[in-house]
Amino acid sequence: MARLTTPLQLLEHPLFEQANISVWIKRDDLNHPFIQGNKLHKLQYNLQAAKRLGCNQLISFGGAYSNHIAALSVAGKENHFKTLAYIRGDELANQPEKWSHTLINAQKNGMEFVFLTRKQYREKNSQTFLQTLKTNYPNAFIIPEGGSNRLAIKGFKQTTQTLEKQCSNWTHLITAVGTGGTLAGLRENTCERKKILGVASLKDAQYLNDEIKKLTKKKNWQLLTDYHGGGYAKTTTEILENQQWFEKTFNIKLDPIYTNKMLNGFLQELRKGHFPAGSTVILYHSGGLQGAGE
Repeated sequence: MARLTTPLQLLEHPLFEQANISVWIKRDDLNHPFIQGNKLHKLQYNLQAAKRLGCNQLISFGGAYSNHIAALSVAGKENHFKTLAYIRGDELANQPEKWSHTLINAQKNGMEFVFLTRKQYREKNSQTFLQTLKTNYPNAFIIPEGGSNRLAIKGFKQTTQTLEKQCSNWTHLITAVGTGGTLAGLRENTCERKKILGVASLKDAQYLNDEIKKLTKKKNWQLLTDYHGGGYAKTTTEILENQQWFEKTFNIKLDPIYTNKMLNGFLQELRKGHFPAGSTVILYHSGGLQGAGE
């Protein structure tokens, strides 16, 4: 069902003409109906590694609206793995009526949940927590939050190679950022003269700069942390209005957690004159449209 070569679509509008820039959108939302966008790339080599090691279960972490959790539940089902997710927010444990569309569908795909307090969730990467997981689930393959690890970075190589064939003269690429793996993957697999911009969907996301540096040693990237709209899964009137304008103008749907903030960040940077005349800008559509069912 995967479509590894997706369209690069030109976006024509007087706003871009006035700024003398060319704007394209990479339609990775079309690469798979369920394991969509960046998640397909992130999971590709993680699944191969899990199979190679003889694991029978996938364990990961996420919030109630996590596209990663949604994609992992489908990937596990399609590849015959049991799946378990540690979810941020213990208040949801005994209130399934308050579960998100994401959690409901993931459970239908066979995924089991453990709900953690926010304090417990912050310890998920500690050696003590991870060692306990390995002891309790010896046949499991553990994937970090958002799927962001070295195997995920490798998964973006074909995407960047395809982009070069579709539009070799692009100068800037803008992506949404949750955990930083997609930005790092696109940066690591692209020549450094092209700039990668990431729009953080989280509030106080400056710490992700260090996480991204762990995943790529390349330079010429920037994390934009002022366009989060109040925090994860939150929004503003301006973000919603920009999303509605874009969807109506170009007939391309955005998700309500990540790509709508990516678009808002791009438009704000454009209005500030941060793209030199003659730039060729690519908006990376990372999928996540399952979140539109919320």
